[in-house]
Amino acid sequence: MAGERRAVHRGVPPGGLALALVGPVHSGSVAVLLGVVTGLFLLGWGIGITWPHLLTRVLRLVPEEEQSLAGSSVTTIRLTATAFGSAVAGMLANTVGFSDGSGVGGTQSAARWLFAVFTPAPLAALVTSRHARR
Repeated sequence: MAGERRAVHRGVPPGGLALALVGPVHSGSVAVLLGVVTGLFLLGWGIGITWPHLLTRVLRLVPEEEQSLAGSSVTTIRLTATAFGSAVAGMLANTVGFSDGSGVGGTQSAARWLFAVFTPAPLAALVTSRHARR
């Protein structure tokens, strides 16, 4: 159980921190790109390592007769959240300049807005998870 808790609470933050540090930099240097790649790798690795532990925890918390429903619900929620996040990201990027053909400027504007709009969600999840542990 302690290993699960460690994986859940320490899996994703290193990638998020790496992206937060190099995301706002407007340089195309190899060092910055390496930082972004490292951040994305750590984020994906953290999510991949966390996912089985979250599912196991959910299945432990529900009665045995509801475990199949709970297991499928977790996957459904993940897929729905992915679809919703992709749709919002696409609409936001197109609204703030990605689709106007302004090249790098539009792409930078879209990246800043995406970072600003999507950052509060994981921060809220972090606060919520800390309160839920108590």
